[in-house]
Amino acid sequence: MILRTTLAAILLAALPLPAQSRATAEATLPGGKVTLDYLTGNLQGRSAEKDLQPGTVWRMAVGGEAPLLRTEVPLMVGGVVLPPGAHRLSARYVGPDTWHLVVFRGAALHESGMKADETPFQFSKAGKAEEQLKISLAAKDQNLEVQVAWGESALRANLTGLGVSKVESTLAGKPAVYEFFQVPANPDTQERLKAGQEVRVGAVRTKDGGELAIVGQREERGVKLVFRNDALKEAQAEIASATAMRNRLQGMLEQAPEERRERLKGRIDQLARQVEAAQKRLAAAQGLPAEVAVAGKVEMREERSTGLLVRPLDAKAGVSLAMDFGQRSATFQWSDADFSTTPAGKDAGKAGKSEKSEKPEKTDK
Repeated sequence: MILRTTLAAILLAALPLPAQSRATAEATLPGGKVTLDYLTGNLQGRSAEKDLQPGTVWRMAVGGEAPLLRTEVPLMVGGVVLPPGAHRLSARYVGPDTWHLVVFRGAALHESGMKADETPFQFSKAGKAEEQLKISLAAKDQNLEVQVAWGESALRANLTGLGVSKVESTLAGKPAVYEFFQVPANPDTQERLKAGQEVRVGAVRTKDGGELAIVGQREERGVKLVFRNDALKEAQAEIASATAMRNRLQGMLEQAPEERRERLKGRIDQLARQVEAAQKRLAAAQGLPAEVAVAGKVEMREERSTGLLVRPLDAKAGVSLAMDFGQRSATFQWSDADFSTTPAGKDAGKAGKSEKSEKPEKTDK
């Protein structure tokens, strides 16, 4: 993390934080519910655009952790697919009137070098200034709008709920459900694949809580599915982040005014439960391999599919299916033998690849 040294940043850090309050926004899509929990408060005339340097990531909250988005359905924004589960949201200040939505998992705050997805926000000037930070969700059909209002500035991001195709089978000898998201074959996803970037297409979950992310990637003229143990690093990051936050609050407890102690105790208990749940996910993740890649045979089709379609095929052993995307159809076949490699264990360094920025990042703390 790079500390900001501008006069505005120093003054911002020196001023006491205003009173915080927790707020919740929620919306319902055809496939399930989406909720957002965040910290709000009156920032007494402060402005994110005035107080931040270009490139800085703003936590999108009044102190504390970044907003937590929980979704029961996969969501897509730009070419980025967010799987069901919990995600943290923040905003990168690119420059005047230009912001990016930053999405990450695991830690409570975005850090430099952390793996994260970014997509542009729509910026506009609000007709009426908001004295408090306000984040809202609005759903219409499969569309979900996230709106952030602070002062006279408004940020909007449009997300789309995706359908899910499920295939029951096994993973490393354990009963499992393969979930494939119906990602649209639009220019955003096509360009990501052409550029050699990955596209999240699903997840496989075992009955004991293990989970592997499924991403699609181009491979020369073909395509491959990569089963990656993202849950391992995410659980470890969440344990470290929640433990640090809990220790910090425990240190504040003795000196806190009486009226704040109960609220602090409740937050400390909540963090303890969060650590316990993450430890269970970590134990399940340690029993699965770090990464497995399965190549697919690609054929061209006359009929064009508007989105990712998954068709299970007959197979004597393992999982065998065809995936249609645009005018291409890829056939994949794998079995438990593909996942018989050494489990990831406690070595988080082998679990997935971190995307590190070539330029140092700045994070608003």
